[in-house]
Amino acid sequence: MTNIFTVLLNPGDEVIIPAPYWLSYPEIVKLADGVPVILKMTEKENYKLSAEALEKAITEKTKAVVINTPNNPTGILYTEEELRAIADVVVKHDIYVVADEMYEYLVYDGEKHVSIASFNKEIYDRTITCSGLAKGYAMTGWRIGYTGSSAEIAKMMGSVQSHQTSNPNSVAQKAAVEALTGPQDSVPMMREEFDKRRKYIYDRVSGLPHVKAVEPKGAFYLFVDAGDVVGKVHKGEVVDSIPKMADILINEYGVAVVPCGDFGFDTHIRLSYAISLEQIEKGIDRIEEFLKTLE
Repeated sequence: MTNIFTVLLNPGDEVIIPAPYWLSYPEIVKLADGVPVILKMTEKENYKLSAEALEKAITEKTKAVVINTPNNPTGILYTEEELRAIADVVVKHDIYVVADEMYEYLVYDGEKHVSIASFNKEIYDRTITCSGLAKGYAMTGWRIGYTGSSAEIAKMMGSVQSHQTSNPNSVAQKAAVEALTGPQDSVPMMREEFDKRRKYIYDRVSGLPHVKAVEPKGAFYLFVDAGDVVGKVHKGEVVDSIPKMADILINEYGVAVVPCGDFGFDTHIRLSYAISLEQIEKGIDRIEEFLKTLE
């Protein structure tokens, strides 16, 4: 992403970023002298950017829009119909799509991941896709990511990287080749295990007081609206913010959650189910214990 925006942006160029978003998107844009334009989506919209909202946000300074599907932190998945509508707007205004597809292999309930670049030559030429091996192949520590773009943009990104961070080490490159070209049976096995955890954590959280969540269709996160917790009293102390809630949970209940202010939503927390079912059960039990103390 850093390579992409360093290459694409001139000072003052705008990048449209739907919220909730991965917290680094706006900061990377700023580092490239761009201007992040945050469009805050709602639960009613299933936290997705619509073609209509994109159309209204585009100005003469708009250079690109970021689409992350499956999404971090919500786990939502854009449909083909939704992406085609967005693609039409992108082509109409001749801007770029930066498509973050890091969780493309982790999709559930018979749904399918669709890449916006796949529709036609017009959107293909305007799309830069991003992915990597950290999620779908559980190779986080190997630090291998990759992009798909025009040869011109790829060459410029290569030049930027050669002067900033050089290249991934050769061992990691060999491991990445094996992951991508070797046996793929471990990927669906992992997805099936994540699916069990997804269903469990969503069902449990849906039954808790003071919180609610949208059902994730991809990735391995649950995006939880905990806005009703703010202002309530825990053991004589007012829970005045989501970070305060997180502090209480980690210090008094031994369970870690991620406050989502940096993701564009200061009323939400993110839970990860990329841990064992036993740990998820234990964590939700502790969160439930906390929520039941609130007055």
